[in-house]
Amino acid sequence: MRGSITLLMVASILWLGSAVPAAGDTFRTTRLNDPSAAKCTPVNCSLRGAISAANRHAGPDKVLVGKGTFELTLPETPQNDNAGGDLDVKGAVRIVGKGSSLTTVDANGGSRVFSLLKDPRKILKRMNITGGNAELGGGIFVGPPASDFSPAEHKLKSLVIQGNVATLHGGGIYATLQRMLLSRTTVTGNSAANGGGGMYLGPAAELGAATPPVRIQSSTFSGNTAAIGAGLYLDGANSKDAVFDPRASMLNSTFALNIATVSGGGISSILGAFLGAEHTTVAYNSADSDSSGGGNGGGIYQSTGATLRLEWSLVKENTVGSSGGGPQCAGAIKFIGVITPQGTPGLCTFEPGSVIQGEVAPNIGTLTNNGGPTQTVEILQNSLANGWRDDNFCPAKDQRGEPRPLNECDVGAYERPFASP
Repeated sequence: MRGSITLLMVASILWLGSAVPAAGDTFRTTRLNDPSAAKCTPVNCSLRGAISAANRHAGPDKVLVGKGTFELTLPETPQNDNAGGDLDVKGAVRIVGKGSSLTTVDANGGSRVFSLLKDPRKILKRMNITGGNAELGGGIFVGPPASDFSPAEHKLKSLVIQGNVATLHGGGIYATLQRMLLSRTTVTGNSAANGGGGMYLGPAAELGAATPPVRIQSSTFSGNTAAIGAGLYLDGANSKDAVFDPRASMLNSTFALNIATVSGGGISSILGAFLGAEHTTVAYNSADSDSSGGGNGGGIYQSTGATLRLEWSLVKENTVGSSGGGPQCAGAIKFIGVITPQGTPGLCTFEPGSVIQGEVAPNIGTLTNNGGPTQTVEILQNSLANGWRDDNFCPAKDQRGEPRPLNECDVGAYERPFASP
């Protein structure tokens, strides 16, 4: 009897020990190159080696990436084993650089830069991601969730994602219905042959979260190119097992100087996709850039079945080529805000609940550094967008992090300075 009790106590202790999650570990990079022996020791650790170590280690880990340019030079491998090509991130890990001006990860055109795979939460922060080249997601590929209602939310924060190429979709970022937050990030100078030069959100086989799983906050998409949706493309064209449409929300973000050869220079949403945006600025984008394809919607493009809502937003100074139409927008949208009226009737249908202020004069600045982590487009004092929202529900801050008044705040992502009470 005593022996049975002892065995039971030992078994209970072992079970309790196995139930306690392993503590996270920290891996620090000490070298800039990309050796094939991707092992990581405290004095000899490449970025690939650090990520491989975190993939093998249980628990939420941290990879601290130092100053300098970390070049990916190993050829791509057939499996997602992080042995070569892009950096395959599988475990729950935070990968944190010193800042986008100090830490760069460069794939040199040989592969994608990062693949965020499987469900555990991954966080990328404070680095420049560049030189990626892939069919889907030249800079970052975010894989679909492994199961319905996955609780994990990947976070991409304080990044510069620039100069990446996709031969199909998603020059900067490609994602399919994984929960994800993009914040305080610049997506610039990326390209895709088809859709989403800056970012592509596509359908998936799994439902994911019930609310919009992708959140975009305080970020700027600029100078990206693609056939459709040069800045952001929400693609509801389901195929095979991918039957659940992409859904996203947006706040305090800017789309400027993006160029589509066909439709949707700034933002494009087609078929069953959903985008709900507040305090968004869409300016200086263009569609039908080669004046040959009849593309529409220099700023915004919506196709049948897609839901596109821009509230308390600013759409101005967008253009379309000679064979296209709708410089500011094309399609059916719910819009509350200020828009340049030329070319709008006939190509834009404003759905119930829309409240439009048409403004002929430019009354906005250029895309530039107005303070804060990302570039923005300033609203000039004589613009109708200045102080137009008056419903006592203004966001606390604008895209730069500057305070907004609770009432009578500006439309768009930028808030002009106001006198605090």
